[in-house]
Amino acid sequence: MKIIAQKLADWQPCHRPRTVIITQGKNPIIVAYTNERLPMETYTVPVLNDDEIVDTNGAGDAFVGGFIAYRLACKPMAECIKAATFAAQEVIKQSGCVFPKENPMKLV
Repeated sequence: MKIIAQKLADWQPCHRPRTVIITQGKNPIIVAYTNERLPMETYTVPVLNDDEIVDTNGAGDAFVGGFIAYRLACKPMAECIKAATFAAQEVIKQSGCVFPKENPMKLV
């Protein structure tokens, strides 16, 4: 999967650097950069118990939303991935793509 991530990052060069993020459920998240301008990174996904998982619909959208919110706030990649993972995991604990009423994470 790491080879695929790097090939996607380098595919059809554009005029600006590209970052590719591959999520794999409970397996590590892979982050690759154009022309290996930065070293490839992997991030461990926090473990959820099977009984906490209610509905996985919307997890990817929540991941992207959490990531973009932190990226636009110029946070480091590790914090962006942490926020993205948090958002996705909160969504899959609910029925439907919703957040709980109480948000335990301090947003940017």
